Amino acid sequence: TNATMVTTFTYDSTPPLLLNFNLDMNTGVILLTFDETINASSTQPSQIVFQSGVRLPATSYQLHAGSVLSNDSIVLALQISTPDLNAIKQITALDTSKQNTFIRVLSGAVMDMAGNLILS
Repeated sequence: TNATMVTTFTYDSTPPLLLNFNLDMNTGVILLTFDETINASSTQPSQIVFQSGVRLPATSYQLHAGSVLSNDSIVLALQISTPDLNAIKQITALDTSKQNTFIRVLSGAVMDMAGNLILS
């Protein structure tokens, strides 16, 4: 049998959305969960900011570097660089408990498989 061509096709133009994240301050690994598959090679760790509260002004730290530990997936594993992890640990008002651990993913930090950038 022959395949049938689609009648209507709508290209993915919806940017990915961060649903939640987990942070292990012992290992320096962040697990970011998105609503759709992320292109792992598009990850820009320097576009990720930790902050002590939901709204600014808050104590914050923007990453300088990191390594992607996962493949394309809805869950992105990121290793925080040692200098960044040490700098974060020196800020006593940041990332010491659930109450002061928030993340802001800036525009351009990741993109989905269709090339849509996350919005900040």
